[in-house]
Amino acid sequence: MVFDILQKDKENLTAKPMEERRKIIESLFASTSPDSIVQVSRCVKVEIPNVFEIDTEMLYKQLEEETERAYNDRCEGLVVKVGSSPYSLDGTSSNNWVKVKSKSGMIGDTLDLYPIAAYYGQGMRKGLFGAYLMAAYCPLGKVFYPLCKTGTGLTMAEMKQMTEAVLTDEANQAFQQKPDNYLVKPNMHPDVWLKPLRVFEISADCFSLSPTYPLGEQLELSTKEDHKHHGLSLRFPVFKRVREDKATQPADKPPLGSSHWVDNFQFHGTEAQEILRLFFESRERNID
Repeated sequence: MVFDILQKDKENLTAKPMEERRKIIESLFASTSPDSIVQVSRCVKVEIPNVFEIDTEMLYKQLEEETERAYNDRCEGLVVKVGSSPYSLDGTSSNNWVKVKSKSGMIGDTLDLYPIAAYYGQGMRKGLFGAYLMAAYCPLGKVFYPLCKTGTGLTMAEMKQMTEAVLTDEANQAFQQKPDNYLVKPNMHPDVWLKPLRVFEISADCFSLSPTYPLGEQLELSTKEDHKHHGLSLRFPVFKRVREDKATQPADKPPLGSSHWVDNFQFHGTEAQEILRLFFESRERNID
């Protein structure tokens, strides 16, 4: 199966954009018959004229349809590529090429996470929170570990409702400054910090490792030297729904003498320890 070309007539093609390399492949194999032992991989081009006005629902639906087609053709999944990307020879991970291997993801289930910060959108989402920083709670240290940023899956109605709820401050949902127990790295700058009062059900294709997120970074989650101290994140996170049944509740009996604000609440989302367990479980399945 031919999916890329690195050299032609002794000319190095790795610096050329993927779209241009693809055209070269198609011209070379234009006369290949369907019965040939050599076949060119199927390629679906998705045009995004304005990155700030992406129809995320349509885009994700198309991605699901193409993934389903790949499974029906007995393929492992998809590789989503940026058309302008060169071919990388150094083996490092990049968002220019992203593998989509399984429909339910190697995670095996959805996660119930807390939106702890929000980002204003642009284009059609201007003036609304178009994305949220999602986190898991760790009761051992009374801290929140961010795992991903997502707005994919949110409808315009949901974005409007959530934005209005925060901006009208009907439930005192926003923090003026980042709480010390939000373990967010300095390179992240959301527009608004939120109290963890809601729980979002989030699906994802699989776990990934990132220097941006701290959960598990001291556990050497990867055998690759340059990834050893990366933390856990989620690849292709998608908002599914608000878990009203798991919303943060006032604590029945806050500890006497406690000055920590989290002691005043009961948290029912997926805990950080459980997410680490799911990661190690998925890694074992992958090895097997």
